[in-house]
Amino acid sequence: MRLEHRLNATEQAQAVARNLLGDDVPFAPVPYFWTDQYDAHIQAYGIFPADAELAVLHGELDNRHFVVAYGHRGRVVGVLGWNSPREVLKLRQLVADKAPWSSIEGSAPPVGALAGAAGPRG
Repeated sequence: MRLEHRLNATEQAQAVARNLLGDDVPFAPVPYFWTDQYDAHIQAYGIFPADAELAVLHGELDNRHFVVAYGHRGRVVGVLGWNSPREVLKLRQLVADKAPWSSIEGSAPPVGALAGAAGPRG
């Protein structure tokens, strides 16, 4: 996957430095994007498969202030924040760590197939 974002360039430089110092760890960035659309600040880390399980980890969809986790094959593969920059920043580590989906199950009500996966409507 090709990632063109300033954060990716920074992470590449950090990975090179670590490897030059002997870490010998492959560079495996977490895809990331953000956008401001009128009154919505949207941030996304990871990937978002069409058949993913979803759970709201923070906030509520109806008030347009939330973080949703995406799970696939038993792992957290993405987090999407809508007007929740602080919260999504904290939860992005779930994606980087490929956290087990079971680690978040029960902490928030599942969203199911989430008709509003691209964001709340209204």
